Amino acid sequence: MIEKPSLRELLDACRADQHDPQRPELAAELAPLARELQANAELQQAAEKSERFDRSVRAALDDVALPAGLLERMLTGCEAAVVAPAEPLAEATATSRRFSRRQAIALFAAAASLLIAVMGAWLFGDWWNRPRPVSNDQLAQSAMTWLDQSGPAAQWSTAAAPAKEFPLDAALVYRPVRWRYLDAAKKDAVVYEMRHESQRALLFVYKLKQPHPNVGSYPYSALTASGGVSLGAWQRGGMVYVLAVVGGNGRRPVDTFVRRPKFT
Repeated sequence: MIEKPSLRELLDACRADQHDPQRPELAAELAPLARELQANAELQQAAEKSERFDRSVRAALDDVALPAGLLERMLTGCEAAVVAPAEPLAEATATSRRFSRRQAIALFAAAASLLIAVMGAWLFGDWWNRPRPVSNDQLAQSAMTWLDQSGPAAQWSTAAAPAKEFPLDAALVYRPVRWRYLDAAKKDAVVYEMRHESQRALLFVYKLKQPHPNVGSYPYSALTASGGVSLGAWQRGGMVYVLAVVGGNGRRPVDTFVRRPKFT
């Protein structure tokens, strides 16, 4: 009995930007997926995430150039590795043409398989090892998690902060009143707390290890948040700064704690 493919398998079979579930020629196979996509918001999000992944893989492959002379070197190596089968001398003349054709087919088949294997390992290995870019939505979600972890019950310190390793940016208006490591074991990120009247601001600082393509250097990039929290992020000097402001009035609570550049 042949099992029907799952929705996940059908989704993985769809090509990015080709709208496969709506294509008439694929209706018989993808009809269940098309119906679920219309009614299931979670599946729609999974489909969008899958398409973004496929686009990033495609972009990575497009960016990598084929090394010069690779195909010629592989064909030469395959040709040298082919061993001609032993045949009776009387039949050598009659079968030489057929053998040459079989040899050529085997040679090119082996070369093609080897080329696919080598290029696949090289390209996908290179892409897989590249640092993944961080989107503004991902950064906002991380900031909200860090904010939850940095409540009054967290272990704060009023001693000298590690400002040399995690410098305070010159754009800040107020000095921090206390600080803490986000992860006391790793010590790879710091949060500084600042206050102004009824507003509480937390500045998360960490070293730039992954590209943040949509975060500007200055002024800050506004991030989407909820629950009375305003978020702004910027990067400078190899560091990423994310400022979370809780409470306060006005359209731009982050501006209370960050100086905007003066244009003359």
